[in-house]
Amino acid sequence: MKRWLAWGWAFALGCAAGVTGWSWLRAQAPASQKPPTIAFMNYAEVMRLSDEAQDIKKVLQGEEQKFYEQLQAKQKEIDEVRKQLAATTDQAQRDALERKGKDLEYQFNNIRSDAQKKLTRLANERYANLYFKVWNKVKAIADSQGYEVVFRFNEDWRDAHKREVYYHPDRVMARLVGTNLWPMYYPQAADITAQVVTLLNREYQAANGGQRSGGTGQ
Repeated sequence: MKRWLAWGWAFALGCAAGVTGWSWLRAQAPASQKPPTIAFMNYAEVMRLSDEAQDIKKVLQGEEQKFYEQLQAKQKEIDEVRKQLAATTDQAQRDALERKGKDLEYQFNNIRSDAQKKLTRLANERYANLYFKVWNKVKAIADSQGYEVVFRFNEDWRDAHKREVYYHPDRVMARLVGTNLWPMYYPQAADITAQVVTLLNREYQAANGGQRSGGTGQ
């Protein structure tokens, strides 16, 4: 009987030690971390619907048109010199026309090179400035709604409402191959694209006397 009592006490103490040890291990184990709250934003769609982005596009098109007209005018001068060169046999005149033609071609190339540099610089400055405005709006939405991470991706949503177009095999493969990050699934509540566009346009219109861009958003 005493042996059974001794064994019973040993068993009870062992169980107690086991429970205590398990509780200690659980206390020491790192608590499972809650996954971050994530949102997504289609940057291409923001640029398509942003009034400021459309105005930047119009400014760039206007500057591009100016350079195009300069190049057209210079090309006419070059064509005229070539026409004169083809019509004369006098060597002195030919030499002078050839020198003039080379000089005009040099000017033409300078205009084209200058256009590329200026347009690139202007586009980079304007769109970089707009990016930081987008970033501020994303941060404001994330802070107010509790998002810890916001992923940006680019996708053409103009035909998103047309299933036969949006889910066409070519479009699907283009997304899979050409996009580093593309959300396969997310609830609509996690898409903050429209919210960003609304905040951007509200601020931009207020700064421009309530005027809306005449851009088409294409």
